[in-house]
Amino acid sequence: MASSTDSKLVIDRTAFEAYTQLRAIAKKYNVEDKLEVPQLVLVGETSTGKSMLVQNFLRFPCSFSQTGVATRCPVAYRLVYNPTLPIGELRIIRPRGITAPQLANYLEKLMKRIQEECSATGGFRLEPEWIEIESAEYTDFEILDLPGLVGGDKVAENRKAVEKIAEAFVRNPRFSIVLLKETTQITDNSHGARVIDELCKKQISSDSSLSARPNYHENMITIHTKFDSFMLNFTNGTAANNEMSKQLQDFGPSFFTNMIFDGYSMVERSFDDNVAYLRDLPRREQQEIDRWIEKMNQKSVESADGYQRFNEKYRKLIGIDAVRNQIQSLWLKSFRSALPKLREKIQDELDKAQCQYDEEQERYKLLDPRALRDTYKNYIRDFHKILCQYASYRSEIDFIFTLERYGHTYEEIENSYNEWPRKKTVTWRAYLSVNDLKRLHPDERELINARYVGCRHFVRLHNLFSYMILNFKPREPTRDWIESAASLLASSTTDFDDLEKAVRDILRTLIRETSLMG
Repeated sequence: MASSTDSKLVIDRTAFEAYTQLRAIAKKYNVEDKLEVPQLVLVGETSTGKSMLVQNFLRFPCSFSQTGVATRCPVAYRLVYNPTLPIGELRIIRPRGITAPQLANYLEKLMKRIQEECSATGGFRLEPEWIEIESAEYTDFEILDLPGLVGGDKVAENRKAVEKIAEAFVRNPRFSIVLLKETTQITDNSHGARVIDELCKKQISSDSSLSARPNYHENMITIHTKFDSFMLNFTNGTAANNEMSKQLQDFGPSFFTNMIFDGYSMVERSFDDNVAYLRDLPRREQQEIDRWIEKMNQKSVESADGYQRFNEKYRKLIGIDAVRNQIQSLWLKSFRSALPKLREKIQDELDKAQCQYDEEQERYKLLDPRALRDTYKNYIRDFHKILCQYASYRSEIDFIFTLERYGHTYEEIENSYNEWPRKKTVTWRAYLSVNDLKRLHPDERELINARYVGCRHFVRLHNLFSYMILNFKPREPTRDWIESAASLLASSTTDFDDLEKAVRDILRTLIRETSLMG
């Protein structure tokens, strides 16, 4: 069996640092739903051992359930590897000002306060409480522990509130699910598994933003707890193998652990005793399981009933170390599979931010008096140039674009612009509307109401024809054609009857190709 230190190899620090930074960025810029940074959620019925499993990750007791206080909100535990701390020392980063022995009392008071303050939601809160702890013995890791699922009509209000919290996480595709159930609990009696299935598959959810998640099994593992009861009930290899096979068939990827032996009670022991018990638990569990397997294998040899030996492929699925490693592996698998999608979404968000930045920069330039003055001077200079060109070609323009047909008043142009779908409102102090012009210059009302042919149309046509001329490539005449043309133009000696016509054609071709405009 793997030792307790092997779990440090499951998650590399680089992956966890990337994960931590992504989570921080997503929260800071309120894009958690867009980035969908993967997380783990721990869910199961009450009394299935969720608190004990969390304590095996933390390596110290923090449960308050024995005081009769229920978990009233999700609790997110972030474990951080800090090699600078002495072995055995724990440092709580968040919440500030408490030590490891005080954490259970802190959580108990928090849950009591939530029960009083959140009476409108059944005494439960959806927002997680964050606990961040450093240790030299930790593997960088993060897991979210939900309030235990409950059944029965007597606590219908609590059941509804807890299931609403569970739905918000298990239905969300960025959360991988760790389901806890008792090993001896048969499939039909597994209330927690049934509730999770219903919450993920129902078409109408409490949160309209979360669609159904029919494939949630692909991102879920099941932890079967209280394995000591299983060991008492199944004492031969045949029965144990059959039941293990059935559990795997019914619940998919599964792992088994006990976490408590010989009726050990943490309430009756000191904090240091409980820490020592948790530290020694993997070795103790390994010994108990190996002894159980050894007895079954011995029975398969000595008994005349033909019992099977215990299947060794199931051995690697049993034990708290196996459970911890598999939970961490599930998180790492989810994170790595999400990286391509995360990279794409981050790039999209960066592109949007860049576009927004560019727009803000342009808006800022318009508010800068010096930039505004320079822009306006360039506009006046450009407009003067256009007017000069317009005046040069006016006789030709008026003949084609008659004032009666193509002319527009200033008010018509303004209304057309205001109805333009791509219009962007820009505050420009130099701009005067039609009403402003009429109010400030009443003597110019006749001029304001006159019809004009927009010179911008002329500019477009002018640019079009200029482009056609500049990009025109005339025919490259051959040397024979040039010599023939030269001799005809010289008209020195020829008996060709149509000499004059040929000269005219050549001249017409040269002139046309020189001044061709389309």
